[in-house]
Amino acid sequence: MTSSVADADLLGTYAPLLVLYPEIPENSVRERSPDYPHDSPLQYDYHPRDVKLVLENSTLHTRFRFGRGKTTGWRQMLDRMQRKDYGKDLDVLPGTQPNNRDAFWSAYAAIPKDRQEFGRSCYARVISGKRANQDQIVAQYWYAYFYNDFWNTHEMDWETVMIVFKLTEEGPKPTVCAYSAHMGGHWLPWPQVKKAGDDLEVEDNGTHPVVYVANGSHANYFYGPAMYPTAPPLAAMAADLLKSNRRLVDYTTSWEEGARHLVQAKIIPPDDVNWTDDWRWLNQKGRWGSPGKWFDLEFGDSGPHGPSQAGDRWEFPFRWIDTHCTRAPSQEESLVPTQIEP
Repeated sequence: MTSSVADADLLGTYAPLLVLYPEIPENSVRERSPDYPHDSPLQYDYHPRDVKLVLENSTLHTRFRFGRGKTTGWRQMLDRMQRKDYGKDLDVLPGTQPNNRDAFWSAYAAIPKDRQEFGRSCYARVISGKRANQDQIVAQYWYAYFYNDFWNTHEMDWETVMIVFKLTEEGPKPTVCAYSAHMGGHWLPWPQVKKAGDDLEVEDNGTHPVVYVANGSHANYFYGPAMYPTAPPLAAMAADLLKSNRRLVDYTTSWEEGARHLVQAKIIPPDDVNWTDDWRWLNQKGRWGSPGKWFDLEFGDSGPHGPSQAGDRWEFPFRWIDTHCTRAPSQEESLVPTQIEP
C-alpha cells in the first residue's frame, strides 16, 4: 500500500492532466450551448473536487424528510457516517431531488468553492501486482464529481485513471494506461497515450497522461473533441421502446478549448483495517448519493459506491483492466463529427 516517499513521488510525477469542460460559473443557471440547442453537451460542467465539498453539503439518506437535517460541516458528517457504521447512503444537497438538473446546477453554483480544502483534487495510491503481475505496480487516481448530468442523472460520480508500471533495475517504467468510462473502460499502451509536461503542454516525453473528461457523465477518454456512443443494453432498449430522441453519447472537448487541470493528488493511507481521522470517508459502505426509484424509467439514477466498495477496480486492478476494459479505438476512429442536427 502507498506510504513511501517513492510512491508519493511516482504518483505526483505521473498525475494525469484532465481536459474538462469549464467549471460551472458562480451563481449561474443551466443552459445548453447554442450549438447544441436540443442535445448535450452543456456549456459547463462539474469538476473533480475534494470529497470534503460533498460531505459539507450532504446528510444521511432517510425515508422521512424530518430525519435529513443538514450537517454544519464535513467533520460532523464524518461523525454521523461513523455512528451509522458507514452503512447509510448519502443525500447530497438535502431537499433537492437527483433528477432536478436545474436545482442541482443552481445549488452547486451557489456553493463557495474557494476554500483551500475544497480545491480540485484526486485520491491516489500504488498497488503491487501478485503472481503473474508480481513485476508490476499500478498507480490509481480516483476523482470525485458532485453530480452526474448525462442522459441519466444521479448524485456524485467516482471515476478512475490507472497507469501500469513494469519494475526494472532503472526504476518503474510506464507500460499501459486505463481510463474508466461508465461500467468499464479503455486502455492504450503508454507510447500511444497523449502526454503533457509540468507546463501543461503536450510533450512526447511528458509524464502526465492526457485525459479527456466527457461532459456530464465524466467518463474518461483518450481523445477530443469527439462523440462516443455509450449506452448499457437496457438503457438503449428503453430509449428505443420509448422512442426517445436522446443521443446516448459522450462528448469530449478539444485540447484548445478545454479547461486543463493537473489536480492535486492526495495520497491514500494504507487500508489496514479502518481509515481514521479525515480519511474516514473511505470506510463508507453505503452509496455516495440517494438511491434510485424502483420504477423510474431513467435507468442508473442511484448514487455510486465509493472507491473501497468498487470491487475489482479497487481490489484487483490488473483483473479489472483485463476483464472490464477494451483497447481504445484509434484517434481517427474516435474523432467522429461533433456537429449534430437539432
